[in-house]
Amino acid sequence: MTERSASLTAAIAALYETFAPYRLEDPARAGFFDFGPNERELRAISGPLRDIPAEVVRTMEFYAPDWRSWGSEAEVKYVLPRVLECLALHPELLGYPSTMSLFKHKLRRGLTPAGAGLRPHEREPVARFLELLLEHQATLSGASERRELGYLVEALVELRFDDARALAALDRHPAQHGPVADALLEHFRVRDADETPRGVFCEHEAGLRVYTDWALERWRAAGGWDAGW
Repeated sequence: MTERSASLTAAIAALYETFAPYRLEDPARAGFFDFGPNERELRAISGPLRDIPAEVVRTMEFYAPDWRSWGSEAEVKYVLPRVLECLALHPELLGYPSTMSLFKHKLRRGLTPAGAGLRPHEREPVARFLELLLEHQATLSGASERRELGYLVEALVELRFDDARALAALDRHPAQHGPVADALLEHFRVRDADETPRGVFCEHEAGLRVYTDWALERWRAAGGWDAGW
């Protein structure tokens, strides 16, 4: 668990306020658990939202690109503040595909005609939280924390916010350019036969390339592989 700044704490409070109108109509039928909630999960989601343990958040899954399965809009957005709060309290959750599937499937803007994604007034609080969490993680020196930066960058790209916002969050910590670039390269590079990082070719090629190009500039300026990255 990592300590969080006053700004990050305020951003989490804003998430709870923004998504407060959503409720679980029937916790026993919540769709974001595989085969429905078991007894422990049901007990957790039936109590106060902020008391849902991280161990239960870890078992939530959000794989469908609409609201018809793996959680309805009301269900997903009800638990969203707690899920995001747990990302700040337990950064290891950033490496869980089931948790991060939120950004690949449920929260992407304009994803499907079914309307999955965030409403306009919901985007800013989520973006603000992710930027602050990204900035917070960039200040940490542990290898595992550095690797987790890539997941946050990808989440911002998945949400299709302005790429410059995530870049600015990282750039506020110039002393961390080495570890940050290391994290970005680890997640987004593709090596050729000469072990040279290349641009990323994927669904979000343009957005991710902004970050890999920036990371490569830092990488080259620091001496590349010879610098011990």
